[in-house]
Amino acid sequence: MALTIIENACVFDGFHDELSEGQNLVIENDIIREISSEPVKSQSGTRIDVKGGTVMPGLIDAHVRLRIFLSRSYPRRVSAPQLPFLLVKDHS
Repeated sequence: MALTIIENACVFDGFHDELSEGQNLVIENDIIREISSEPVKSQSGTRIDVKGGTVMPGLIDAHVRLRIFLSRSYPRRVSAPQLPFLLVKDHS
C-alpha cells in the first residue's frame, strides 16, 4: 500500500469559491482518502509539505486537436490560414 501525505496545502475542489487553506491530504494507491485540517496521525508513508501551495485534486487534461480534425473533414470549407482560429469560409 503506497501512502502519501500532503501537508499544509491550499485545496481547490471545484465546488467552493475559496481555497481551503491549511489542509492535509492522505493519498493511498493514487486515491485521495482524506482531506482534513487536522494533522494526519499516520507514521508511515511519504510526507510532502507543500508550504501553502495549491492542490487541485481531479484535474483532467481533456484537450483535443480540432485543427487536425477540421483539415481532414472539411478541406474545401476551411482554408489553411484560418485553421488556428477555427473560422469557416462560406462558399455559397
